Order: sequence, then C-alpha cells, then structure tokens
Amino acid sequence: MSEQAASTCTNCDSTKQGEFCSVCGQNSRNYLRAAYRIVGELLSEVFEFDSRLFRSLRYLVLSPGFLSNEFSAGRRAHYISPARLYLVVSLIFFFLLSVTSRDIEINTGDAITVENLEALQAGDSERRRKILERLAAQGVDTSKLQEGLAELEEASAEVGVLGDDAGRKLEEKVKALIADPADAWADYLDNLPLAMFLLLPFFALLLKAAYPRRFYSEHFVFALHLHAFLYLVLIIVVFIPDPETAAVGELVEASGWETLEHVLMFACLGYGLVALKKVYKQSVARTVAKGFVLLLGYGILLSIGLSLTGVATFLLY
Repeated sequence: MSEQAASTCTNCDSTKQGEFCSVCGQNSRNYLRAAYRIVGELLSEVFEFDSRLFRSLRYLVLSPGFLSNEFSAGRRAHYISPARLYLVVSLIFFFLLSVTSRDIEINTGDAITVENLEALQAGDSERRRKILERLAAQGVDTSKLQEGLAELEEASAEVGVLGDDAGRKLEEKVKALIADPADAWADYLDNLPLAMFLLLPFFALLLKAAYPRRFYSEHFVFALHLHAFLYLVLIIVVFIPDPETAAVGELVEASGWETLEHVLMFACLGYGLVALKKVYKQSVARTVAKGFVLLLGYGILLSIGLSLTGVATFLLY
C-alpha cells in the first residue's frame, strides 16, 4: 500500500492522520483478516462500552453533578453519553415497573362485569335494587358496582352534549375501563416512558429560567443526569414490599421498608441540591431557594404531564 493510500480515508477520501478520519469519523481498522482477530476487537469494543457505562454510573451515584461538569468541560470520551445513560436506566426502570407493578386486581367476589353494569343501567330503581341484592347474596361487592354505575351515568349524560355517536363511544370507553382497569393501567405504564421523556425539555427550560447565563444544552444534559439518578433510586423502590398487603406478623418489617422508601425519596432531594450546587456554583442559600422553586415548578409540570398521559391513554384505550 502506497504512502498516499495509507493516509487517505477509504470512506470519504479525505486526508487523515491517526486511526480515525477527522471528516467522517471512520476508523482505519481492516476487517478483511482472520475471524478470531475481528471477534476479539468486537469483544473489546463491547467491554469498552460496559466500562464506560459502569464508570458513568459510579460517578452518577457517588458524585452529584460530576458528569454534567465533565460534559460542559468537553471531557466526554470516558463516559457514556447523557442521552444513552438516561435511556439505559429509564428503560430498565419502566420494564421492572411493568413487570412488578402492583396490578389492579379484582377478586371474583368483587368482579365488575359488563353484563352486571348493563343490567343495572337498563333497569329502573326497583329492578336495580333487586339485582344488587342478588349480587350481594352471591358475594359481589355491590359498592364497586354502584360506583361503576355512577360513572356510566355520567358518561351517558355527556351524550346530549357530545352527540349520540361521540357520547356512545365515551360510554363504551368508560364501561371497558371499569370492567378491566388492570388492562388500562398496563396501557398507561406503556405510555409513561415517552411522557417522562417529553417532560425533560420543559424541566430544562425551568433550569434555564433559574440559571439564564448557562446554555440550554447544559441544562438539558443536567436534566438527563438528574433523572437517570432518580430512576436508579426508583428501581430500588420498585422492589420495596407494599405495606398494605403485609400480613399481621409482617407489619414491623413492612414499616421498615416504608421508612426506607421515605429515606430514598429524601436522598433524591438532597442529591438534587448537591448537584445544583456543584454544577451551577452558587451559594448554599441561593441553591436551596432555587432548588425548592424548581421542585415546585417540576411538580406542576409532572402533574400536568401525568394527567395528559392518563387522558391520552383513556382516549386511545
């Protein structure tokens, strides 16, 4: 191979120095050689990615704000990108949440069936009373049926406002939601990752308003790192037992788990304040004041986002 060929990128024909082309970024590795060498290089790249991931996770947990400062300083090669770090951690969390979620289960004795709802909705007050008495004698929790019936009647009242067709569709959606809330909850969880990701730019805007002298991209990177840490904590929270389902002999242990959950949530608050202090380098008093304003603003954003996700889930259900 000539000297000219050796210094020319085979992908874009640009003159290059070193292993990587400065124009297109392609490396100069030659894959037309023994298979075991190629496999060795591929494994090396995989473990290099893992080392960057674990290194990033270590700094993310043990040093609040460090990764964001490194990104702003241009030292990025040794760490996984903020977006990829967020995606890896958030996908693990939402997967575990969908698997271990405390499903909305309805026992056989409390079953709300479409047939029962339709029978109650179609009958007059006397017929409803008899149906409810018969169902109660069979062990059905009639209070849940009456709640479902009330929701159906509200949906029916919308028919005159929305029109027959729209009102009928709304009523069918409410009926399906009442009859199978667990399925609706699963759909909601499926929509939640996208909703949380779409909230990130708005949280970065809050940071921009609080710290206007920094670039928006820096705020967005900080938001990615902060949420990645939050999801790491929530991964632990997912496995904390539910105190409401604990047996009598397990109440003390359940109380301990509930305390741990509260401690973790306070740890997230402390982590956020420390990260704000290290990244934006303002006084403790200003950091705490802005931190609580940001928490309040994000709480409002989160409420709106979760509500809109619920509405979208209901409309698409």
